[in-house]
Amino acid sequence: MDEKTRLLEEITKRAAAVAESIRNCNDPDFLVKAAKLVRKQIPYRYRRYAAAWFLITECTRPSSAKKTENKPAKKPVRVTDGFVNLFVNAGKRNKVNAAELSRHFGKILDIPLTKIATVKIFPAYSFIEIETDEADRAVKEVSGTSLNGKKITVSYSIKK
Repeated sequence: MDEKTRLLEEITKRAAAVAESIRNCNDPDFLVKAAKLVRKQIPYRYRRYAAAWFLITECTRPSSAKKTENKPAKKPVRVTDGFVNLFVNAGKRNKVNAAELSRHFGKILDIPLTKIATVKIFPAYSFIEIETDEADRAVKEVSGTSLNGKKITVSYSIKK
């Protein structure tokens, strides 16, 4: 395979990754500001070429530069002693808030809200800290239930 064909395949992969990142953006306000900046700085007829240029420069950088750049610092997931952090596939976009999620877990599991430590809601997903002895039950019993019309899935959160 020649160099240009390999580069075009890499650009295709990166373009798909960029599109997916845009769909799952955690900070849409920042994305809008960046888009306005591009609109202001790059004339309309050159924006396609600018996007292609950004992809080409990203794909042709040395691999060592790619690994060190944009790598967020790993932060330990703080979990209260005696509690387990669970991942829930519903968030702000599903009109879920912390109180509602806590009540849903409490109602399904028939537990007091004191067995839930913290709830963190993000645009597409949430994390809930629940007592260790209730975690297995929560994963089994709350998964598959409906919250605000969305079938939710609950699993143990994984450190990244």
